[in-house]
Amino acid sequence: MKKILIVGLGPMGIAHLKSFQKKSSKYEIILSDLNINKIFKHNFVLFNKFKNITMNSYIPKNHEFDLVIISTNSKERYLVVKEIIKYNKIKHLLLEKFLFPNLKDFNLFRDLIKKNKIKHIFVNCWGDSLIKKLNL
Repeated sequence: MKKILIVGLGPMGIAHLKSFQKKSSKYEIILSDLNINKIFKHNFVLFNKFKNITMNSYIPKNHEFDLVIISTNSKERYLVVKEIIKYNKIKHLLLEKFLFPNLKDFNLFRDLIKKNKIKHIFVNCWGDSLIKKLNL
């Protein structure tokens, strides 16, 4: 079973979650958002369509993820990615665009990725094409 983390459950995070809906039994999905209780109430029907789903208001630690999708605001994105990489192992990473608000964050991100040898990084790629490309 492939393990997926989605951080940030605004419209884009929810759209990415929906892309895994058809084959949800193949995935263990962990959702992370500071406002998870409010989001759960508004998306109760969608979340209940998934068999293996966990919801957190924090970044999970000590996991190995096949795919991490970061759909937060660009202002906080580097800090989120840094925390995820610090405490977890990641094979593939998907970032929503606009990537970073400044060149400094981009350069820090680039160094972090090189150091931790993330296999693939995608930017704003839709779920179905990503699933096929990564054999998820």
